[in-house]
Amino acid sequence: MLVTTHYAEEAARCDRVGYLHGGRLVAEGRASCLASALGLAVWQIVIARTIDLPVLSQQADFCMTRSADGWRLVVKGKALPTALVAWCAHHAAVVTAVAPQLEDALIWLGRDPLPV
Repeated sequence: MLVTTHYAEEAARCDRVGYLHGGRLVAEGRASCLASALGLAVWQIVIARTIDLPVLSQQADFCMTRSADGWRLVVKGKALPTALVAWCAHHAAVVTAVAPQLEDALIWLGRDPLPV
């Protein structure tokens, strides 16, 4: 059975997931393993007050989404951007490594420019 959806929660219920971008299949695999298969690391950034991250706005090697108490940062590889480490230390933000989820992989794959 083939299911098409724009919702990560629905896709996560499937055994295998394929991601199309720009008319090409750019990733495919088990829904539970796609993010780790792409080599993604995810960091939860928690800060006591709402503040923007202008120091990171020009970098292309990560994707960020807002969460209830901060941000969720998806990076290729395991290292945090140096500018982020300095910013977090200055603003007393708490950074924690978290397990990558299917939604993190889909956000990563959907960024511009087109993934290779």
